Formats: sequence, C-alpha cells, structure tokens
Amino acid sequence: MAFTALNSLLLTTDGRLFTWGAMHYCLGRTLSTPDKSLGIPVAGSNMKTGHMQAVDIGEIEEFSDLNSVVMVATGRSHVLALDIKGRVWSWGTNDKGQLGHPMEDTSPKDKPCIIKKLKNIVQIYCGEYQSFAVDTAGEIYAWGLNKNNCLLVNQLEIGLVKTIVHEPLQIVLPEYFIGSNMTKMNVVQNNTGGFDFYSS
Repeated sequence: MAFTALNSLLLTTDGRLFTWGAMHYCLGRTLSTPDKSLGIPVAGSNMKTGHMQAVDIGEIEEFSDLNSVVMVATGRSHVLALDIKGRVWSWGTNDKGQLGHPMEDTSPKDKPCIIKKLKNIVQIYCGEYQSFAVDTAGEIYAWGLNKNNCLLVNQLEIGLVKTIVHEPLQIVLPEYFIGSNMTKMNVVQNNTGGFDFYSS
C-alpha cells in the first residue's frame, strides 16, 4: 500500500492498482458514473469546486496484463508507478515538476502518463515534491522541487542551479562515491530474497 495526502493506493500481487479517498488527481481514474462517489465532504480543496468528495475503491484501468505494476511510490500529491517493462508512469499535481514531463506541460494529470525520458527502470521513490528512479545500470535520475539541492542535480562549477527540475536528470554523485578502481559504487536494493546490485 501507499498513501498521498488525500488518497490511498493498493497494489495487488498480480500487478493491479486500486485507489480510493478524495476526488483528487491522485485517484488516477475517471469515475464512469456519479454513484461511485460517496458524496462525503472532506477537508481540502477540489480541482474546481473548492471542496472534495470521498470516492470508493476502484481500479486504474491503464494497468492491464501488459502494463502490470510492480512498484508504487507516492509524494504529497503525486504518484509514480513502475510497470513490468521498466517504464515509469506518473499522475497527480505537477506544480513543482514532480510528474517528470516537459517544462511546457505543467498541468496536473488525473490519469497515468508514461515519463518518456525514462527506460529500464528498476526502482522508484518519492519525496514530498520530488521523484527519483534507478535504472538497471545503477544510474539515478531525479526531478521535481530541488529545494536546498535535495535532488543533487546542481553543478555549481558549470553554473547549473535549478529550483525546479521538470524532466528526469541524471544525478552526478559526489567524488566520495567513486571507488579506488575509479568506478562508482553500486546501488543496493534490499528485498525478501537478499540484495539486488545495480552497477553504475
């Protein structure tokens, strides 16, 4: 399970994704009939009307057998999903670039959209307004709000300083991550069967 500020998400063992909670972008689905809304006012502000309604549990249809989900990560008001093909999908609010789409596309998304700049991804993570992904080579990508350089994408020596990163940028790790053989350290992910190593 995973949670945003206003929604809950449940990932099943066969890769299906269910959501419920507030009528918010993070729901990730369009209600086909009005009776799916429970009509209960909840705290917060709606996308248009100034209040929200609670919505019963339902499945996100984009994730079929071909696009089944293996991992979900959530921020305050955005969601990432990793599918079996190593693609990353995002939806929710996008005011700080947290969805990973081009700069000219800052609108919120109420349904999952693929982040085109990412492929062969094996892990995803979210901060409050930040997003991260790791690929099979161990390279780390970051996007979203870069307050205090928390995305680790600024490069002061070449004048690269970003407050908001709209599309995934590869993180340049500090020198102390470089091993004695001049190779980067591996990214390690703990799992139930032991450890996965992704060499970078």
